[in-house]
Amino acid sequence: FAGSDASINATSLVGVGAVADPTTSPVFDASSNISDVKIDGVAGGECIQTLNLTMNANLRPKGCLGRVAPADQVKGGMSISGDMTLYLEDLDLEKKKLENTSISLEFTLSRGGTGYTFLLPNIKIGGSTPGSSGRNQDVFLEASFTALYDETEGSSITITRI
Repeated sequence: FAGSDASINATSLVGVGAVADPTTSPVFDASSNISDVKIDGVAGGECIQTLNLTMNANLRPKGCLGRVAPADQVKGGMSISGDMTLYLEDLDLEKKKLENTSISLEFTLSRGGTGYTFLLPNIKIGGSTPGSSGRNQDVFLEASFTALYDETEGSSITITRI
């Protein structure tokens, strides 16, 4: 979050107006509340161990002489990136990474009939080459990704409330 200026009221606002009761909705968790993970529109093809998503609006404060607070916030371009760790089941994703081929990633967070579906329709993946640390050890694909603008969706990410 970013702000510009602030003012201090001369009188207290305590007790003024109505305050809504806090929600009782539980927090989403990755074991029970994430579903429908799809890579390139196919569900269940990959076993994802971790998934991190970062969105940055790249706001910049517009500082001016003679002002304590910024005069405004300058809008920047949205950048969306992340990383994921997958059990290496086959070499399909590794091949797409090496060929610099875009993939799509979709997942749903829901609980009690409400939630959100996240669609990243055009991402490029990178990261290190998978390798085994020894005998009887799992092999993981540790992939970083960057979401790019998708012409069909008209965005880099689509979040749908369900």
